[in-house]
Amino acid sequence: MDKLINGVLSVPVATLFIVTGIVFLFIAVVGKISGKIEPSKKSRITSGILGFIFILGGLAMHLRQEEDWVPKVTDKLKVDHVASISEIKPSKELIPSEEQNINDTYDHSSMRTYFSNEKEPNDSFLTATPIEINTSVHGDIMPAKDLDHYILNIFSEQPKTMKIQFKNLSMNLAPEVKLYNSEKSEIHHEYRTTRGADINFSYTVKQDETYYIRIFSYNLSKNNGGEYDIIVGF
Repeated sequence: MDKLINGVLSVPVATLFIVTGIVFLFIAVVGKISGKIEPSKKSRITSGILGFIFILGGLAMHLRQEEDWVPKVTDKLKVDHVASISEIKPSKELIPSEEQNINDTYDHSSMRTYFSNEKEPNDSFLTATPIEINTSVHGDIMPAKDLDHYILNIFSEQPKTMKIQFKNLSMNLAPEVKLYNSEKSEIHHEYRTTRGADINFSYTVKQDETYYIRIFSYNLSKNNGGEYDIIVGF
């Protein structure tokens, strides 16, 4: 008897409510149980109402318990996630070295940690996108007659050789690159008629000078748009 009582008491209240409700509904539906229960019509209606009340109450308790449990689990997950992020240490290999030189083989994947993007609109000298030394800039000639302009400020105590690398990321773009001085006069011109071709050239820059770079598709062809990367260094 004690075991039975302890077993009943250990059952969640919500479950007891649902079981009780099922019993009341059973009585309401079946009605008379020969020799056991013989409820009247009014009692059967009352029993049905009580059954619904007990079942709804039990379900509500179950839902309440689940809502109380879910936040605890999500809170733990958040704590574990933050802890895992805090353990991550930056790799020295991802930090660009000051001694890095553009003479090294151009490796698109190794430069991704210090990429920047062109700022549209940059279709004129007045809206040119600033570009920094040894920083690969990602651009896009789109539409095909698009003009991309970049501005580069050189600070040097003596003349030095500036090297410009244009990395074509499209098999559709036939590139054309022009270099201008601070007075916006053209001082160098390179182009390729082959789609997907790269352009690499050097130019001796003056002390403390501003330069502009214009990139576009060869002869402004309407069919030669595409993406590219450009990097300037010494």
